[in-house]
Amino acid sequence: MGSLTIPMRESLMKVKSKKSKSKAIPTSELITSDFYVVSPKKFLIMFLGTMGGYALYWFYRHWENYKIASGHNVWPAVRAFFSIFFAPILFKNIASKQVDQSKEMSKKVDLLGTSYVLAYVASAAGDRLSAANIGNPYTIFMSLILMPVICWCLYQTQLIANSVCNDPNGESNNTLSSLNYLWLVLGACYWVFTILFLRYKFLSVYM
Repeated sequence: MGSLTIPMRESLMKVKSKKSKSKAIPTSELITSDFYVVSPKKFLIMFLGTMGGYALYWFYRHWENYKIASGHNVWPAVRAFFSIFFAPILFKNIASKQVDQSKEMSKKVDLLGTSYVLAYVASAAGDRLSAANIGNPYTIFMSLILMPVICWCLYQTQLIANSVCNDPNGESNNTLSSLNYLWLVLGACYWVFTILFLRYKFLSVYM
């Protein structure tokens, strides 16, 4: 009887240890793909809702996934903050994982990288000129006008990343979390502040 209970106890202990390990880390927090996966709808909501601020997190998550999957010693936070230098590299890294390595895809990725850099530089220049009271109120609108261009570049890249990660619709990350809602609330406040500021600047010039 005692000889039978010992292996039974050992098997039960193994089962319990496996369960405890699986509960230790939530599945949603595990990095299981080469790049960041998010549904197209959620991407647009977060990007537009935060007035483009979501892009910083977006770049960070892509580089974080890439670092873990590839083993390359990169600094995700630095590459996200200085995305103007590293965005084209990220776009090419994502596209390189595709099975279909066509010339059209290569040209598309080059176009996305170039468009992002140009839009980023023009937007930053508009902000600097506006802060120096040069060309107001027109320079104030440059960031808003170029936001759809930046959004399009990242959105198209995200579609490629989802395809590469075998989740074209981003179903593994298609719901908004409580933290997402918090950022959207802050983004809404920033939108209101920006609109009021633009109205004030516009009236101060023409009134």
